[in-house]
Amino acid sequence: MSIFRGLVCLSLACWGSAMAQDKVDILFLMDTSGSMMDDISAMSDAMTRFVLELEDNDLKWQAMAVTQDDGCNNTGIVSVIDSTDPIADLSDGLFGLGGVDAERLLTVAVSAVDADAPGDCNEGFLRDDSLLHIIMVSDEPEQSADGWRDLIKDVVDVKGDPTLVRYSAIAGPPGGC
Repeated sequence: MSIFRGLVCLSLACWGSAMAQDKVDILFLMDTSGSMMDDISAMSDAMTRFVLELEDNDLKWQAMAVTQDDGCNNTGIVSVIDSTDPIADLSDGLFGLGGVDAERLLTVAVSAVDADAPGDCNEGFLRDDSLLHIIMVSDEPEQSADGWRDLIKDVVDVKGDPTLVRYSAIAGPPGGC
């Protein structure tokens, strides 16, 4: 059963006050367990509409897709300025290999932001004055071993300003599918 039920809704309309920020760093975290293949395809199809909406709103955006336990991006940091085909780059990144943390996306989020230091795999992703919007996609409940409050606090601590961190989830019904 698809978590999208035939409709993928990636829309900036849901971002509310976050839209006051003109720079945004978007981190897509994908559950790559076997039950997610149809949903990853649907998400990939929705990426065109999402990127066009970002561009229509004149946002200075960059994004990356992460599926691996180490939090490293799959296809680099993607932006309309630096990428010749940002839609394809992001869509391709959604199909990366997973790991044991496939359904522990809060844990992977911490790994991803921790890997932003010079020389690390996500170097340059977190910009000091931009909103960090983390979009998690899964068909199962969050399964991180550490408590969600601690994991969100870890991300906020790296970012340095809680008003510049947002989380969204595209997820299945309670109890999974």
